[in-house]
Amino acid sequence: MSQFPVSSHRLIIPSQAYGTRPSLPKSFGLRVASLMTKLSIVSTLFYYFHLPRIGYWQLPIDSLCLPVMDGKKYFPSALSNTRFLEHYSTHSDAIPVFTDGSKSDAGVGFGVVLPSIYRAGSLPSVASVFTAELSTITFALQAGLIRKWTTDVMAMKKSEIKNRINSEVKAKQEEKEEETLALTLIHIQGPFFLYLTGIILSFLAIFSEIMLVFK
Repeated sequence: MSQFPVSSHRLIIPSQAYGTRPSLPKSFGLRVASLMTKLSIVSTLFYYFHLPRIGYWQLPIDSLCLPVMDGKKYFPSALSNTRFLEHYSTHSDAIPVFTDGSKSDAGVGFGVVLPSIYRAGSLPSVASVFTAELSTITFALQAGLIRKWTTDVMAMKKSEIKNRINSEVKAKQEEKEEETLALTLIHIQGPFFLYLTGIILSFLAIFSEIMLVFK
């Protein structure tokens, strides 16, 4: 599997046979699409990070060729066949991966679709029949742990920022209370004496004028 090209493409075309033969087992892709539709899950790409090797295979980068999806629904049969042949010629170096492992020696297809992670590849012939299930559980645990770690870190940072803001606000309030001083009797003694002196002088001036008039 080390020779599996990184730039491989997989052509996924839902077969019309499922409409005429309901008993035909659906492929992994259709089962996942049906499940995601029922659960209203949107498949998103998860940025690659260092993954432990769970088996003897590599996880190639798969791409879905949308121009040939559902071509028979919207184009005539001749045009649809021409477009398919052009696509097949363009990707002639790609290695097909079949989900049942019956038409290729490359192994059985393997895919994991979760709300926050998407991985796809193929399993070698020496892999255990439980390898896909164990890998799916491992990826699910990794996705859950990453989400739990992110939630915990964000909660911790939010608490730290809130405590720091409260401390700064409290310090500012204490500074403001220290700068604002209340007036006491000692502070208003000077203005009071000036006011009293002015009243006495005014009374003396009026009394002197009255005495001068009556003389």
